[in-house]
Amino acid sequence: MIALVDEVAPEDKSGIYYVVTAAVLLLEEADARGVLSELLPAGRQRPFHWHTEGRTTREAMMGCIDRLGVVAHVCVHYPTGRRRQEAARTAAFEELLPVLIGDGVDHLVIESRAMAQDGRDKQAILEILRRAESPSALTYEWRGKAEPLLWIADAIAGSVRDHLLGETDVWLDTLRHSNTLGELRYQTAK
Repeated sequence: MIALVDEVAPEDKSGIYYVVTAAVLLLEEADARGVLSELLPAGRQRPFHWHTEGRTTREAMMGCIDRLGVVAHVCVHYPTGRRRQEAARTAAFEELLPVLIGDGVDHLVIESRAMAQDGRDKQAILEILRRAESPSALTYEWRGKAEPLLWIADAIAGSVRDHLLGETDVWLDTLRHSNTLGELRYQTAK
């Protein structure tokens, strides 16, 4: 079973919300790709990105997520200073990895940010797995924004962003109503 990982870092007057989403995909990768292939019109060149999509495409993505039977875990670190975002990301991985392993996830697909940042992620994951009480055969890889499977995590993270900034709760409510998302896991700066 795989989990798709993406983040978003919206900001309000008090600081940055560092949000890490792990969307557990219950279907086989090929089946999920088939569902997602219906999302965007033929010939569209740019990949899905929640923040730039209109209501129709967002609704279509919510329908895809529901059909895929995704289970999402979201960790929100707030407030996060600009220079503490990597620490917030590591703290989110520390919170989410045991949950994902407990769900039966054996592979992570993480949205690539940059080579150096991906390297920091790898070090954090290795350290978390090393300290784990029970060994895990968790594997992981990084893929770019054009990866359709990562659009699922992007949409969930975007829905949480909209909620946190007080823009709309309609998407978060949709995810909760479909049992895709339970409670948000909150962390604060230490």
